[in-house]
Amino acid sequence: MHAAQVGTTAPVRLLPRGAAFTAVVVVEIGGNVMEVVDVSELFVFVRNRSRSRTLLHARESRSMDPRRASSTETVTIPFDGGWVAHEGDVLDVCATPQR
Repeated sequence: MHAAQVGTTAPVRLLPRGAAFTAVVVVEIGGNVMEVVDVSELFVFVRNRSRSRTLLHARESRSMDPRRASSTETVTIPFDGGWVAHEGDVLDVCATPQR
């Protein structure tokens, strides 16, 4: 997963402070899980590692059709601008699935 400028999926290394961006997440679900799952939730959050706090968070929920096949898809989650970080802060974009 990575951060991208709005309207693209290309990774960015540096974002202007407070700028809107998109989190791009490649989600792969194995066939054994796909057999029994009908909803997938993805939690995405942005951490400020320099200050040990969470800046932003979002949840993406999707309906799924149970079947015996693996699934891979790219999910994009937009984040609005206006968030606050200080010059030199290090940010991480992280994701965790729930099923």
